Amino acid sequence: MASTGGDTRRAPVPIPTSVTRFSLLRRPATVVLATALAAATALAVPQADAGAALSPGKSHKKVCAKPKAKRAECHAEVITKADGVTPDASTSRPSGSYGPADLKSAYALPGGAAGSGKTIAIVDSFDNPNAESDLGAYRSAVGLPACTTANGCFRKVNQAGNAGGYPSGNVGWGGEIDLDLQAASATCPACKLLLVEANDDFSDSLAAGVDTAARLGAAAISNSYGANEASDVPNYESDYNHPGIAVTASSGDDGYDGSTPSYPASSRYVTGVGGTHLVRSSAARGWTETVWSGAGSGCSSYISKPTWQKDTGCSKKTVADVAAVADPNTGFGVYDSYGSSGGANWYQYGGTSLASPIVAAIFTMGGASDPSYPYAHRTSLNDVVSGSNGNCGNYICNATTGYDGPTGLGTPNGLGAFGGAAVTPTTTTTRPPATTTTTRPATTTTRPPATTTTTRPATTTTVPAGAKPSAPQNARVTSTTGGITICWSPPASGAPILSYKVYRGGWGSETYFATVSGSTTCYTDASAPMWTWFYYRVTAVNGAGEGPPSADVGANRSA
Repeated sequence: MASTGGDTRRAPVPIPTSVTRFSLLRRPATVVLATALAAATALAVPQADAGAALSPGKSHKKVCAKPKAKRAECHAEVITKADGVTPDASTSRPSGSYGPADLKSAYALPGGAAGSGKTIAIVDSFDNPNAESDLGAYRSAVGLPACTTANGCFRKVNQAGNAGGYPSGNVGWGGEIDLDLQAASATCPACKLLLVEANDDFSDSLAAGVDTAARLGAAAISNSYGANEASDVPNYESDYNHPGIAVTASSGDDGYDGSTPSYPASSRYVTGVGGTHLVRSSAARGWTETVWSGAGSGCSSYISKPTWQKDTGCSKKTVADVAAVADPNTGFGVYDSYGSSGGANWYQYGGTSLASPIVAAIFTMGGASDPSYPYAHRTSLNDVVSGSNGNCGNYICNATTGYDGPTGLGTPNGLGAFGGAAVTPTTTTTRPPATTTTTRPATTTTRPPATTTTTRPATTTTVPAGAKPSAPQNARVTSTTGGITICWSPPASGAPILSYKVYRGGWGSETYFATVSGSTTCYTDASAPMWTWFYYRVTAVNGAGEGPPSADVGANRSA
């Protein structure tokens, strides 16, 4: 996906323009001819972007070249080799990258025939001539049945809605197309797929593509692109307003955007989708999520606040609404043969471009369409309470209990927030309060009966199910001669704390590592290998169960 560092993909040919300010203004007539001439030969390919927000772990970079003025940017990112430039291609799906089974488990999805007969539309710029064959290779590799034009599962059209007459090819946007189709397909294997290829990356072309997708019968439309707001964005609102059709858009990959968040994620008619860092854990859910540092958020300057958004930090619409996995380090395996050679066609992708088609697919299975629906069903979302995407001093860039900018209301927990049936909370079935009284019977034989009967039952009655402790605070690590030491402060609520659990992770996986007593607030990992980076997080446990994790803190043992 890159053009330097020994990569076999094609070199970029920039699209000429004399305008330097990046906005969403409609394409002026004086630029149309230059664009048409350039499109015949230009291939916007991934470039290293110093402005990309990186999270700990492997290097990654933007898939699409940074656009010139008046153009949208795709929001896909790819894991690279150590040089930070060359995409890390392989001949098989990258180890640790997520696929259909992982998404089904992480978001409690039904799988099977859910969504059968319904269509998810993907709107992107330019052409990927290998889109259908890449989708076929992907589905074959992960054990899904074929989804082709011939069997009616896949349909590809141009901006006007016609088969054929496609726009010029573009390697960068081609990777975005593969990511979007394969992520939607993995989330809803039974759904049909419609790919609408806009003529170029001008905002009016993409908006026209959305109108085409709606006209052709999509149940949901995913838009994994955007640009920082400019004064003309209200002119596009009608293009993203399609009652009865769920429209999603990625929130961007540059972190906190202040008063210029990404559009169309900031549209009042769109569900703006933020991003998380998703890893397996021993928590009841089996997964843990924190804010991905690259996820976009901010306060719109031009789009009025929807009535269903009740946060007070933004006078106009706040980005995002919901979220899903986006960190490339906990990313998704994609088969992308367009522009590669030698059979090394597998990559690990992320960015909020991954999150948008996931949520669009879940809307398709659930059946809801209005952006207000998740706000009325927020108990069917996983609240993300840890992590940050920038410096703002409040919830617009910092995760918190309830709504926040980087992850909105949270991530899917079944279809309940998207029109389907709610799932039964795992905490009520896997962590009953009786654990406290049934796992310590020996105490009654060694202590005075009065002490046992008066103090232990009180614990289970005063800390009911659901009143778990909040996250430990002020997590920090140091590298010492004895290993890596993590320390923390007790949580703000949930006392008495019975114990703390320490988790260690790195390179896309996380494992439960140790348990320490509730009176201990430090732990030394003496087994950490030298010169190896790990991150750590801690949870607190009381009589009601295990609470949410602290912010993750990383260290490289070097002493």
